[in-house]
Amino acid sequence: MGSSAPGEGPLASPSNGQGTASLVLGTVGLLLVWVAVLSPVLGILAITFGALGYRKSRRGTATNGGAALGGLGLGVVTMLGFVFFVWLGTS
Repeated sequence: MGSSAPGEGPLASPSNGQGTASLVLGTVGLLLVWVAVLSPVLGILAITFGALGYRKSRRGTATNGGAALGGLGLGVVTMLGFVFFVWLGTS
């Protein structure tokens, strides 16, 4: 792991789980955008985890701010695709 100055505890490893989860959920949501029950859930989760992961990266407790932003963007695109398919199905 990392080293620390004498008298300090070990350095904490970055907490990148939320940004990674956002990227995975956003990707899967976009691939399954036509599944009406699954895509809005995945999109909302990707947006939520993306925002939380990006906030962690801004505070310095995570190192994958780009992945968090990517997942957040994919979550937004998933939700827009879901709205489009609902609109297409009702017209």
